[in-house]
Amino acid sequence: MSELIENQSVTLSQRLKRSFSHYSSLSFSQKTSVAVFLLLLVSLPLATLAALTQVNYRSQAYLPPTPTIPPRVTPPPAFGLAANLVQNSQGLVNYSASFNPQTFTVEAWSRWTGSSYLGNQFIVRKNSTSSNFYNDTFSIFISNPSTSLSELVARVMTSSGVLVISTTNSLSDGKWHHLALLNQEGPNLQTTSFYVDGQLKGSQKHLTPLIYGSGPLLLGLDNPTSTAKSFIGQIDEVRISSSARYLANFSRPTQPFIPDQTTIALYHLDGEGKDSSSNKFDLLPLFNLSFVPSTIPSVTKPSLTPIPTIACKLGLTNPYYKTVDDGVCQKVNACGKSSCSPYPPSRN
Repeated sequence: MSELIENQSVTLSQRLKRSFSHYSSLSFSQKTSVAVFLLLLVSLPLATLAALTQVNYRSQAYLPPTPTIPPRVTPPPAFGLAANLVQNSQGLVNYSASFNPQTFTVEAWSRWTGSSYLGNQFIVRKNSTSSNFYNDTFSIFISNPSTSLSELVARVMTSSGVLVISTTNSLSDGKWHHLALLNQEGPNLQTTSFYVDGQLKGSQKHLTPLIYGSGPLLLGLDNPTSTAKSFIGQIDEVRISSSARYLANFSRPTQPFIPDQTTIALYHLDGEGKDSSSNKFDLLPLFNLSFVPSTIPSVTKPSLTPIPTIACKLGLTNPYYKTVDDGVCQKVNACGKSSCSPYPPSRN
């Protein structure tokens, strides 16, 4: 065996010597041709490998991107938070809110959750004096709650006496309701109207003007003392305006209000009693009043669908894309056009 290996080594060595001898005997031009041939023989596999790698890279560059699905996020309520009154003496007060329009609208969203006591439960109230809390310029309240005699009442004070509009207590169902009390000054008469959920529940005309004074503005309270009786439930989106905003039946608001030139006070009650109008009649929360997410029915504004990432597709010589505007398939040289249709595009 060893002799066979030795003989093969000798044979290979002899062949190499003869080949070198033949190469040495070649002319210069012949030697150059041989060298070029050997160089091409070695370079051809390397060039082929590089070309295949480049083609694979180009094909990967035009693959459609993997879509990224954002996590589902629950949007906050359209109406934010609401004041949540759960016991007597809770509510909000401004002791010095001063305004006196004869034409006005006071409106609020409210949800009554029930209580056992028989006293009136005020949703919104403007006292005419600071010493007698039972004289009010205007108020909206529930009378005789939790009884068969319960009514929803709107009241204004005129120079000739109290004017009352009452209707069935629709708040007894525990749902949110929109309430609006209006007074409109005319050339000879004034008209007071009361709307519940956009429907007129009563209207009265009177000759004498409303009485304003220095009394506090109250939400959810009959008076600003520790012995006050509270509206038990939730109140939200309270607005007072120096205009008659509703002159006929209307659809309930579906979004929070925005201050305008006739807004006297606007309370979103999003965790505080801040007045969003320019008058800054801020309210003071009393006795550990809390705020909870508002569940007022709202219309969700449609969100814009983001433009998808465009993936170009290799055509015969160039990538193709399809325009959204005219639907014509065109050649392009690059990806990422925001006016293109999503992958895969069609071709004419």
